[in-house]
Amino acid sequence: AAICPCAHAAPRTVTGFALPSRRPDAATITERVRKIAAQLSNRLSAVSIDDSQELGRPIYLSHLMERAQTFVAKAKLDEAATTFDGALSEGMHAIDRLADPSGFISAHIARAAIAFARNEPARVGQLLDRVVRYDPTASISGDEQRPRMNAALEAAKKRLGPRPTLTNEDLGDACHTGDVVVVARALDPSAFGSSPSTGILEYLRFDRCRLVATATSERGDDAAVAALLVPLMSDLSDAPPVNDQPVRPRGRIYKAPLVLGLSALALGITGAGLSGWAHSEYNQLHDTCGNTGTCTVSSYDAARSTSRAGYALIGLSGATFASALIVWLVERRPNHPVAPSARSR
Repeated sequence: AAICPCAHAAPRTVTGFALPSRRPDAATITERVRKIAAQLSNRLSAVSIDDSQELGRPIYLSHLMERAQTFVAKAKLDEAATTFDGALSEGMHAIDRLADPSGFISAHIARAAIAFARNEPARVGQLLDRVVRYDPTASISGDEQRPRMNAALEAAKKRLGPRPTLTNEDLGDACHTGDVVVVARALDPSAFGSSPSTGILEYLRFDRCRLVATATSERGDDAAVAALLVPLMSDLSDAPPVNDQPVRPRGRIYKAPLVLGLSALALGITGAGLSGWAHSEYNQLHDTCGNTGTCTVSSYDAARSTSRAGYALIGLSGATFASALIVWLVERRPNHPVAPSARSR
């Protein structure tokens, strides 16, 4: 498929990296995806980014993980959980620059173990699902071996399938390191050597955080894989990024919530005015016939009725405002997104 040589388009940058894993062939996968990213940049007449100075300095998390393990050894699970969460959050911002991707995955497993101890099943699922999305071949090893942990990881693999869908959150800020980003992960446990190899890799191309093409390769040369990553669409360089919430038209006016909101305001002002008048009338009656004892029950009827009407309007104002808020939330809900066009191999 040809790429539109639009003269007005800004030069694109292409970069590639391997998703975090504890695989022994992780370095080989990283080298391969970078070569494919370079081949793709040639096809797109773009600039390949493969220099540490351009990509940024490595992210070191070992000090946080060591501190967390110290808390675990002292049975301070709350402190350990907080420290692990901080390390994972920091790593998620730059998964392409992790100094120790293997340790990053191990931190997920360690935090999941704490979640088991603290009875946090949702957190266990969140952590292990992310591990499987990064590396569908992930396994539990060494001191991590626990029946519950093994079962939970296998359940995550079964739930997500052999080729789990990556989310924007999984890529973090690494999604923005280039106009085109290619990520790679292994799809089977076989070691992926230089040649020959029985291991299968999957490559996913994101254009400004939008998934546009995927390819799988067992062996194959880099140029052939790069060709598979050229989407059928002529040019996606100007495609908007994919966000958790779709971009809405500018200047949109939510008429129904606006009308309800203004009605609520009018009701509230009217109710407050009536309540204020009733209170003033009560005070005036108290200062006149109330002091002399000549007031009758009927003397207070007008003020009493007005007060009740005022409070009723204030209550109705609150209900109308709540309705306006609900209608606004419903109207601004995103529609079901349309899946991007991509080529799978």
